[in-house]
Amino acid sequence: ELETGLLSVDLGNFRIGDQETTRDAYHAMILEEGEGIANLADDIIKLGLSPAELFIVCPDPDKKGHFVVCEGNRRMTAIRLLENPALASGTSVHSRFVALAKQYALKPLKRVSCVVMDDKESAFVWIERKHRDLGGRGVAQWGATATGRADAFRGKIRASRAVLDHLRARRL
Repeated sequence: ELETGLLSVDLGNFRIGDQETTRDAYHAMILEEGEGIANLADDIIKLGLSPAELFIVCPDPDKKGHFVVCEGNRRMTAIRLLENPALASGTSVHSRFVALAKQYALKPLKRVSCVVMDDKESAFVWIERKHRDLGGRGVAQWGATATGRADAFRGKIRASRAVLDHLRARRL
Protein backbone atom coordinates (compact mmCIF):
# COMPACT_ATOMS: atom_id res chain seq x y z
CA GLU A 1 0.00 0.00 0.00
CA LEU A 2 1.20 3.47 -0.88
CA GLU A 3 0.05 6.87 0.31
CA THR A 4 -2.06 8.59 -2.34
CA GLY A 5 0.12 11.70 -2.01
CA LEU A 6 3.06 9.74 -3.43
CA LEU A 7 1.23 8.92 -6.67
CA SER A 8 1.07 11.00 -9.84
CA VAL A 9 -0.97 10.46 -12.98
CA ASP A 10 0.92 9.41 -16.08
CA LEU A 11 1.39 12.40 -18.39
CA GLY A 12 1.86 9.89 -21.22
CA ASN A 13 -1.31 7.91 -20.53
CA PHE A 14 -2.45 5.93 -23.58
CA ARG A 15 -6.10 6.89 -23.03
CA ILE A 16 -5.52 10.65 -23.23
CA GLY A 17 -2.18 10.99 -25.02
CA ASP A 18 0.81 13.06 -23.97
CA GLN A 19 0.04 16.02 -21.71
CA GLU A 20 2.26 18.91 -20.63
CA THR A 21 1.08 19.24 -17.02
CA THR A 22 -0.82 17.26 -14.42
CA ARG A 23 -3.74 19.69 -14.66
CA ASP A 24 -3.78 19.17 -18.44
CA ALA A 25 -3.96 15.41 -17.79
CA TYR A 26 -6.95 15.84 -15.45
CA HIS A 27 -8.76 18.02 -17.99
CA ALA A 28 -7.97 15.60 -20.85
CA MET A 29 -9.35 12.73 -18.77
CA ILE A 30 -12.51 14.72 -18.03
CA LEU A 31 -12.88 15.51 -21.73
CA GLU A 32 -12.39 11.83 -22.62
CA GLU A 33 -14.63 10.38 -19.92
CA GLY A 34 -17.24 13.11 -19.32
CA GLU A 35 -19.80 12.11 -16.69
CA GLY A 36 -18.08 8.71 -16.48
CA ILE A 37 -15.26 10.16 -14.36
CA ALA A 38 -17.79 11.63 -11.91
CA ASN A 39 -19.69 8.31 -11.86
CA LEU A 40 -16.42 6.56 -11.04
CA ALA A 41 -15.78 9.04 -8.22
CA ASP A 42 -19.28 8.42 -6.87
CA ASP A 43 -18.62 4.67 -7.00
CA ILE A 44 -15.33 5.12 -5.11
CA ILE A 45 -17.16 7.05 -2.38
CA LYS A 46 -19.93 4.46 -2.09
CA LEU A 47 -17.99 1.22 -2.55
CA GLY A 48 -14.31 2.11 -2.22
CA LEU A 49 -11.71 0.88 -4.68
CA SER A 50 -12.07 -2.61 -6.07
CA PRO A 51 -9.81 -5.04 -4.20
CA ALA A 52 -9.52 -6.94 -7.50
CA GLU A 53 -8.02 -3.97 -9.39
CA LEU A 54 -4.69 -2.80 -8.06
CA PHE A 55 -2.92 0.29 -9.30
CA ILE A 56 0.21 -0.52 -11.28
CA VAL A 57 2.89 2.07 -10.56
CA CYS A 58 6.58 2.61 -11.27
CA PRO A 59 9.10 4.86 -9.57
CA ASP A 60 8.90 8.50 -10.62
CA PRO A 61 12.26 9.31 -12.23
CA ASP A 62 11.84 12.99 -11.28
CA LYS A 63 10.77 12.59 -7.63
CA LYS A 64 12.57 10.19 -5.35
CA GLY A 65 10.16 8.12 -3.28
CA HIS A 66 7.20 8.98 -5.53
CA PHE A 67 5.48 6.87 -8.16
CA VAL A 68 3.79 7.34 -11.54
CA VAL A 69 0.53 5.49 -12.08
CA CYS A 70 0.92 3.28 -15.15
CA GLU A 71 -2.49 1.60 -14.73
CA GLY A 72 -5.32 3.25 -12.84
CA ASN A 73 -5.18 6.82 -14.13
CA ARG A 74 -8.98 7.16 -14.31
CA ARG A 75 -9.20 6.14 -10.65
CA MET A 76 -6.30 8.38 -9.68
CA THR A 77 -7.84 11.34 -11.51
CA ALA A 78 -11.17 10.73 -9.77
CA ILE A 79 -9.42 10.68 -6.38
CA ARG A 80 -7.51 13.89 -7.11
CA LEU A 81 -10.69 15.66 -8.23
CA LEU A 82 -12.45 14.47 -5.08
CA GLU A 83 -9.58 15.82 -2.98
CA ASN A 84 -9.55 19.12 -4.85
CA PRO A 85 -12.59 19.78 -7.05
CA ALA A 86 -11.09 23.12 -8.15
CA LEU A 87 -8.89 21.01 -10.45
CA ALA A 88 -12.05 20.39 -12.50
CA SER A 89 -12.98 24.08 -12.74
CA GLY A 90 -14.14 25.11 -16.18
CA THR A 91 -15.27 21.57 -17.05
CA SER A 92 -18.67 19.92 -17.37
CA VAL A 93 -18.18 17.95 -14.14
CA HIS A 94 -16.91 20.70 -11.85
CA SER A 95 -20.14 21.26 -9.92
CA ARG A 96 -20.64 17.52 -9.50
CA PHE A 97 -17.15 17.14 -8.04
CA VAL A 98 -17.79 20.04 -5.65
CA ALA A 99 -20.77 18.09 -4.28
CA LEU A 100 -18.98 14.72 -4.29
CA ALA A 101 -15.96 16.17 -2.50
CA LYS A 102 -18.11 16.93 0.56
CA GLN A 103 -19.01 13.24 0.86
CA TYR A 104 -15.46 12.13 0.12
CA ALA A 105 -14.05 14.39 2.85
CA LEU A 106 -15.91 12.30 5.45
CA LYS A 107 -13.81 9.23 4.60
CA PRO A 108 -10.94 10.07 2.23
CA LEU A 109 -8.55 7.47 0.88
CA LYS A 110 -5.10 7.86 2.41
CA ARG A 111 -3.49 4.72 0.98
CA VAL A 112 -4.17 2.52 -2.05
CA SER A 113 -3.05 -0.98 -2.95
CA CYS A 114 -0.45 -1.02 -5.71
CA VAL A 115 1.83 -3.29 -7.63
CA VAL A 116 5.22 -1.63 -8.12
CA MET A 117 6.93 -2.38 -11.43
CA ASP A 118 10.42 -1.30 -12.46
CA ASP A 119 9.15 0.97 -15.24
CA LYS A 120 6.26 1.55 -17.64
CA GLU A 121 7.74 -0.89 -20.13
CA SER A 122 7.59 -3.68 -17.51
CA ALA A 123 4.00 -2.75 -16.68
CA PHE A 124 2.90 -2.59 -20.31
CA VAL A 125 2.26 -6.32 -20.77
CA TRP A 126 -0.31 -6.21 -17.94
CA ILE A 127 -1.82 -2.89 -18.99
CA GLU A 128 -2.33 -4.25 -22.49
CA ARG A 129 -4.07 -7.38 -21.18
CA LYS A 130 -6.60 -5.23 -19.39
CA HIS A 131 -7.40 -2.84 -22.23
CA ARG A 132 -7.03 -4.81 -25.46
CA ASP A 133 -8.67 -7.86 -26.96
CA LEU A 134 -5.80 -10.30 -27.20
CA GLY A 135 -7.72 -13.41 -28.20
CA GLY A 136 -8.49 -14.63 -24.70
CA ARG A 137 -5.40 -13.30 -22.95
CA GLY A 138 -6.37 -10.91 -20.17
CA VAL A 139 -9.80 -9.51 -19.31
CA ALA A 140 -12.76 -10.43 -21.50
CA GLN A 141 -16.09 -8.59 -21.55
CA TRP A 142 -19.26 -10.61 -21.01
CA GLY A 143 -21.39 -11.38 -24.03
CA ALA A 144 -25.17 -11.02 -24.12
CA THR A 145 -25.86 -14.44 -22.56
CA ALA A 146 -23.52 -13.91 -19.62
CA THR A 147 -24.89 -10.39 -19.10
CA GLY A 148 -28.42 -11.84 -19.03
CA ARG A 149 -27.37 -14.42 -16.44
CA ALA A 150 -25.78 -11.73 -14.30
CA ASP A 151 -28.93 -9.62 -14.56
CA ALA A 152 -31.01 -12.64 -13.55
CA PHE A 153 -28.73 -13.18 -10.55
CA ARG A 154 -29.70 -9.66 -9.44
CA GLY A 155 -33.38 -10.38 -10.06
CA LYS A 156 -33.62 -8.39 -13.29
CA ILE A 157 -34.87 -10.65 -16.04
CA ARG A 158 -35.42 -9.39 -19.57
CA ALA A 159 -38.65 -10.38 -21.27
CA SER A 160 -36.69 -12.03 -24.08
CA ARG A 161 -34.75 -14.08 -21.57
CA ALA A 162 -37.94 -15.17 -19.79
CA VAL A 163 -39.44 -16.35 -23.10
CA LEU A 164 -36.30 -18.31 -24.00
CA ASP A 165 -36.14 -19.89 -20.55
CA HIS A 166 -39.82 -20.86 -20.84
CA LEU A 167 -39.29 -22.44 -24.27
CA ARG A 168 -36.21 -24.32 -23.09
CA ALA A 169 -38.09 -25.62 -20.06
CA ARG A 170 -40.82 -26.92 -22.35
CA ARG A 171 -38.15 -28.23 -24.77
CA LEU A 172 -39.63 -26.39 -27.72
